Amino acid sequence: MFKSFSLKKLTSWTLPILLLGYSGYRFWHYRQEKNFLKLDNQVALPTYPPEPSSDADILAAPLAKVEAARKSATSNATSPQGWTYLAQVAFDNRDYLTTISALQTLQKLKTSLTPSQKLQLGFSMKECGLARTALPLLQEVQPILSRNALAYVTLCQAFSKMGQNDKALEVLNQGARNIEITDIQGRILISQEYRMFAEWDKSQEQMQEAYAQAPNDANLGAMVGSAMIDSNKIDESRSFLAELVSKFPQSSEAHRQYAYALYDFNLKGNNLKQAEHHFLTAVRLDPQNRQAWRQLGEMYQRTHRVRPTAYAFTHALQLNPHDGDARMTVSRSYGLLGLDMEPVMSWQNRRRFAIRDQTEYFMRTMRYQNPNDPNSLLMLPRHYAKYGQYEKCFHAIQSLYIPYGTMPAV
Repeated sequence: MFKSFSLKKLTSWTLPILLLGYSGYRFWHYRQEKNFLKLDNQVALPTYPPEPSSDADILAAPLAKVEAARKSATSNATSPQGWTYLAQVAFDNRDYLTTISALQTLQKLKTSLTPSQKLQLGFSMKECGLARTALPLLQEVQPILSRNALAYVTLCQAFSKMGQNDKALEVLNQGARNIEITDIQGRILISQEYRMFAEWDKSQEQMQEAYAQAPNDANLGAMVGSAMIDSNKIDESRSFLAELVSKFPQSSEAHRQYAYALYDFNLKGNNLKQAEHHFLTAVRLDPQNRQAWRQLGEMYQRTHRVRPTAYAFTHALQLNPHDGDARMTVSRSYGLLGLDMEPVMSWQNRRRFAIRDQTEYFMRTMRYQNPNDPNSLLMLPRHYAKYGQYEKCFHAIQSLYIPYGTMPAV
């Protein structure tokens, strides 16, 4: 039977079979794309929020908590309980100068600091530019808190700030070995620190170990997918995230991360239609997902879809009116559409924002090159204060503790 089936007949059947298979694939692909969410190029634009004069409101709530705790502590200045509470509230709200002051007050009251309080003191000193001063304290407390990821990460950062990156990585590796396998937040913390050293594979490994402890946490799964992208494992990340979306179809973050893996122009084989579908699914499931709105807007911007760009970035702006980049993008999009840009961002502020960002880059470079020069250090917080960026100003000025020994006037 096989001998009578000639090669000529086989060849004559090959093309029809291939065409039939290709047609079937295209029909299936068309049915898939037909169900994709997509944004119309004439979509109605949402209302943009008014332009804020400063971001002082962002600092108001956390600093109010610190001030309330300070008032309670000073009302009974000889009581350790008040200063202990103030130190914890200040630390939780990233007011590291107040944390140092409160803990040092406890020491003056002859109160022995707990290992956790010593860690808070060392961390706060490191954040205020006192890494060298903090180092002995952190080295003392790390063996005691041998299961505490923050102890390893803080000591790692102190070494790094002193330019000792080999010792920093050695400490981080030790932390990855020693913390509890069930410490999910600790694994995430160490994973994020590995990213700072471009140790992508180690970062991914830590994230996967965390996810193994919580396989029903879709957000944690999305972080694993992100770590795979950082490790340049593109195909692996897309396959993993596709399974994650299938497992958690109601997870906004899973859809957002999968969309990012599909669209990123720096990655090979992007699929813009599918990416748009998953970005839109992400914001439909969670309209408060600002990162999804921003990434969706960036995709539209890079594909020159002007009105959808304005649509997505306006939603991002509604969630954070202080996002200067988003406001600039919306303003430019309005101009390209022939709409009035002034209500979104005045001409003066468009120019002002451009100068602000250029100057910030220069001053951050000066600060990095002259870490012990008070004038170079003061330039950046003064710049932030001038442009109403008080949250950045507050955190930048804390590092001036090292040359001044006290809080300088901006």
